[in-house]
Amino acid sequence: MKFKSTTFQKFNQIFKTDDDCRTYLYSIKWQNGYCCRKCNNDLSYKGETKFHQRCRLCDYDESVTANTVFHKIKFPLLKAFGIALLVMSRKKGISTLEISRSFGIRQTTAWLFKRKLQEAIKSGEEFIPPGDLYKVEIQIGGAEVESKSRFRGSEKRAVISLVFNGRKIVHGSAQVVDRGNASGSSNDTGSKLRIHEKEFHSKKKKQKRNQSASDIVVLNLKNWLRGIHHHCSGHFVSGYLDEFFFRFNNRNHLKSIFHLVVEKMISGRPYFYKPMAAK
Repeated sequence: MKFKSTTFQKFNQIFKTDDDCRTYLYSIKWQNGYCCRKCNNDLSYKGETKFHQRCRLCDYDESVTANTVFHKIKFPLLKAFGIALLVMSRKKGISTLEISRSFGIRQTTAWLFKRKLQEAIKSGEEFIPPGDLYKVEIQIGGAEVESKSRFRGSEKRAVISLVFNGRKIVHGSAQVVDRGNASGSSNDTGSKLRIHEKEFHSKKKKQKRNQSASDIVVLNLKNWLRGIHHHCSGHFVSGYLDEFFFRFNNRNHLKSIFHLVVEKMISGRPYFYKPMAAK
């Protein structure tokens, strides 16, 4: 079974209880066969419940959520599935405050689950199609010269990489860089875009066209951060960049984006946020 929809009407028809969610996870986790995490044995039998697998050799009993991003989740799986659908299928995503109100959970709980989603869909781990590479460096957070920003996160710089196939952007990703390692003069304003000409050689007409397209992507990214996420810690800004470009790269396959996210969460490692020690 592969869920292909972006509507809650279809979602509610398929996922009615937590066991429906576990059944879906079970079909994904062991779709290629069982392999024990303790001894690598590939033979198993029914474990504690129908959603467990027990190793025949070492007797290790593993649940369908163990060693995944869903590990030790603090609220019902049905709500977790609903949050994942909203975060990924909405064009502009959803804030943790709205998640908290819509699903009846604490905002801190909503924030932590969203962090788990972001960790599961980290950029740089997916297939990058061939094409012309175009890079832009931007400032995120802090006070910008040309606008009175509501975005109060600490200032960070990120390099956005866009792959063009003709006039179409087929892939995008972003990486946060240290201010000292950022290319270009440190006296440049944060809102100014700088092109890495050494990594992209083309005719002026094509370069101008690609720059115009990249400007739109950057504008949409900044408006999304300021409009949906009024505050973003500089420590976690890379997660928001990953979220934005994951939706951007799958914009033509929204009906299957939920299934893709769940697959990544099943194959991902458990994430437990630990506050940084005060300096």
